[in-house]
Amino acid sequence: MFGAPVARGGNGPIFQIDLNQRKVGITAAQKMFEILGGKRARLVAFTGPSDVTEAHVRAGSFAAWMTNASMDVVANVSCDETAAADAMRHVTQVLDSHVKDGRLRLDGIFAADPPIALDVGHAVQSLRARGITCRAVVVGYGDNPALVKLLRSKVIHVLLVPHPEEIGRLAVEVLARYLDGERIATPVDPGVGILGS
Repeated sequence: MFGAPVARGGNGPIFQIDLNQRKVGITAAQKMFEILGGKRARLVAFTGPSDVTEAHVRAGSFAAWMTNASMDVVANVSCDETAAADAMRHVTQVLDSHVKDGRLRLDGIFAADPPIALDVGHAVQSLRARGITCRAVVVGYGDNPALVKLLRSKVIHVLLVPHPEEIGRLAVEVLARYLDGERIATPVDPGVGILGS
């Protein structure tokens, strides 16, 4: 539903509900910054093969906010040209390149879309299974059951999720205001929910 007109008039959309992707990236950065206690950190952001434009906006605003907060964003990795089947291998290679002396030398990882969040979670599990210490804070985007399972098992620390109920509530509220004669500034941002730490 994101980006879709909720009501249409003769001249096009009257209004639409659309998640502000830039704010999502900033929210991810602020949450990670809070968990890391504001200490200088080495971070990586990943985007993947789904909703590429939105994921790039999320990752870009995350990296910009963290850089402005004096964090060291060592890589902003795009897997969008990688076939979905190869994305896990690509994520693993990137994380492996930051392993030294049996420890992942990253303090935080942001996975800006659901398939990459899943790949990052599995790559972190793989590192741990190989005996590599991994204490990186992992923040992902999405809310599918596999991601929630990784959140519950503490592989992923935070998930940013769209609010389907809020989208529906806002659509009805804004439509009622429109029908009452109010001019609606569009798009209307439903915000994002935070699951985890």
